[in-house]
Amino acid sequence: MRMILLQLFVCSLCCLLVCTAEVQQQANDELLLSLQQEIEKSQSQKDGGFIPFVGFETRKGSWDSDIQLNFHGPFGQAWRRQVKCPDNNAFVPLWVSTMLVEAYKRGTPNLPPPSDESISLAVKLMDAYMDKNIDKGSGILFFWPQTYQKDKETWHAQPDNLSKIFDLRDVVKKFPDFIKNALYKIPVVGTIIKNFIEERSWPSAMRNVFNVPPDFDDSFVNLGLGALLKEQRKEFPQSWAAFEGMNGNNWMASRALVQFAYRPESDDFDQSVLDPRTYFWIREFLWEKTGQVEGGLFLPSTWVSNVTLDSILSEKGIFVPLHVNNVDLTVAVNVHSALTAAALANPVSSASSSEATEKEEGEGELPGWFNEEVLKVYTGATDLMVWSFSSPKSLIFDRRDIVQLYYPSIYNFLWLATRSFAEIETRLSPPSSSSLNRQGGRGGGSIPKELLKMRDALEAPLRVNATNYLLREARVTTAVTAKQGRKVKGDALPRNDLGVPFWKVDGEGEGEGDAKKETWVFWDDFLGQADEFFGRKTELAEDRLFSTAQAVNTLMNVWTVGGRDSGCAFVEGTPETVKKVIEGGARWLRKYGDPKDRKPWAFSTGNAFFSGSFKGSTGLPFAYPGNFYRYLNGTMIERERVEGDKPDIPRGGLFSLTGGVKGVMPREEFEHGLEIKHFGMHTPKEFKGFNGDDAVGWPFWSSPALTWVSVLLALSRFTCLEETGTRGGREAGEVEMEELREAGEENSDSMRKILSQERRGENASA
Repeated sequence: MRMILLQLFVCSLCCLLVCTAEVQQQANDELLLSLQQEIEKSQSQKDGGFIPFVGFETRKGSWDSDIQLNFHGPFGQAWRRQVKCPDNNAFVPLWVSTMLVEAYKRGTPNLPPPSDESISLAVKLMDAYMDKNIDKGSGILFFWPQTYQKDKETWHAQPDNLSKIFDLRDVVKKFPDFIKNALYKIPVVGTIIKNFIEERSWPSAMRNVFNVPPDFDDSFVNLGLGALLKEQRKEFPQSWAAFEGMNGNNWMASRALVQFAYRPESDDFDQSVLDPRTYFWIREFLWEKTGQVEGGLFLPSTWVSNVTLDSILSEKGIFVPLHVNNVDLTVAVNVHSALTAAALANPVSSASSSEATEKEEGEGELPGWFNEEVLKVYTGATDLMVWSFSSPKSLIFDRRDIVQLYYPSIYNFLWLATRSFAEIETRLSPPSSSSLNRQGGRGGGSIPKELLKMRDALEAPLRVNATNYLLREARVTTAVTAKQGRKVKGDALPRNDLGVPFWKVDGEGEGEGDAKKETWVFWDDFLGQADEFFGRKTELAEDRLFSTAQAVNTLMNVWTVGGRDSGCAFVEGTPETVKKVIEGGARWLRKYGDPKDRKPWAFSTGNAFFSGSFKGSTGLPFAYPGNFYRYLNGTMIERERVEGDKPDIPRGGLFSLTGGVKGVMPREEFEHGLEIKHFGMHTPKEFKGFNGDDAVGWPFWSSPALTWVSVLLALSRFTCLEETGTRGGREAGEVEMEELREAGEENSDSMRKILSQERRGENASA
């Protein structure tokens, strides 16, 4: 009888556990569907025009994106950060579409594919951004949509809503004084209106700086989306057909990448002149690499332009900001990941170039358009990434103002920087035997050796240095969750809980009664972290949701493999610490990342995915050492005229010249330049953060849709890990794991304790 009762008890317990798991799985699946639906319904379904004081221009297929100014400090100043101007750009629809498809491809099989119609709308929208001044279908994109300028006989790209606001400013300036004075007295916004209308210098400068040429960032994010759609063309036939039809000459993008690459060892100033801000952070890398690369070093630049072309296009009103190209590390990693994906899926047209002939798939070779020069750019970007993450002389985390010149979010950057590695790692080591590369993608056994070499070079820098940065920056809060439907304790204003550093948390504990303690992990960047209310510093955590999602996505890029077709798994040898952090981050996202549960105190969906290059005095390129100064008309300027306390250059002339570094400046010469003034300014050697005293009011771009899709991607992938629970992938190297332990041990006593416990467990099992 006792045995029967015991068996009944065990069966009942098992049934209870199964039912509980099914309920939890259903809740997780419902959250994913809620996120997917929120993103799709927020996509604009029609074009809308700009109506003064009524509405802004919208474009069919896009998602919301706003231009804001990063004011911070006392409330009287900080509130202006919430003033927004809607913006239409290529970046948001490209990345939202990419991440929607990736959440399906790399996540749980319970998530249905996003709407093919929704993705195809975003793809078709790119026609407004593809350069209309050259051959159709070039795959070369502007950040903003284009309008035709009859007087210049040229297509110009500008922020449409902001441009119309500037036009409106010109009209309002002509109003009678009594009308303007009435506008200036409007509560709250009157001061902003007055500053905008009456200020003479910065509105004109801001308007002019937005007349930019095409860029390699949007161009190659577009290529990466094409690679993804080609692999998934069975699920997204409309989207792939739209991409293929609109990118008939996209071999031109890779040709332009080489043409406008930064080549510091070249004698041609169109190839070797660089923004002095870039040279400041990249100089040690250049000194190490000079003479070491056969044929010279190639690096991807930001703008599809050079000194000569900029001088020509400036007459038509199109010019690189401050007339000098740069290397933005975020742009470099976006180009790199797109080339990785495109080398595998080959979405590049071959109709117009003998160099772009498509090799048969499965050869394990690079496609024809991926020629030796493109490979040089790719290899240069790989070397720069490895150096940036591993060299003690790298400024990757100390000078984010100039390393990530246009992309201030560190967590978004880290996710972007790990995408190439993740693409190859998953193909090398799927958790199960089923192929991840359906529909003609190159299989794991036929990955080009050049991509395998890239993966091996990035493994240690990402699994040691990038991982440890995320662990150091993680914050942990202990949540008491209830069983049996009881109210959860501590569910007050969530942003009041600032958590504690991850290293100070030893693990989970049991709560009182039927409650249970759970460790939740989150990350903060800088938005809303330096405000003051009634004289007290208040952290509003405006980018916590986005930062946490992208931090979790980054760790999963580095430490997990797989996707819906094969299941998901941690790489063998993944430290338990990393697993705990990923799990804690996913728990936090499940609590606060539900778009249907938007209480008044819910976390903001803000982010800073893009920005202007100037974020205070440290962003002034004229303050950095240079050796090449030239007016747009071709007249050279002697260095003696710009160095010292009293430069012989009119102030207005700064924006009509190219100032940069040509070639590789010798160490002694550059270090001397750091000690003298340039254009009357000292070189800024330290950066006090995006909320520094003089980093006030700089423009950044934010998109709620990017935040939601980042959460969707993170939770879809984590749910896949939970459901399959498999262990797969190649084992992490012993040397690498020891490096990770040593790097972690340097951070805190708590980490030493955690790692020593892991070692004892390993010794016991041995």
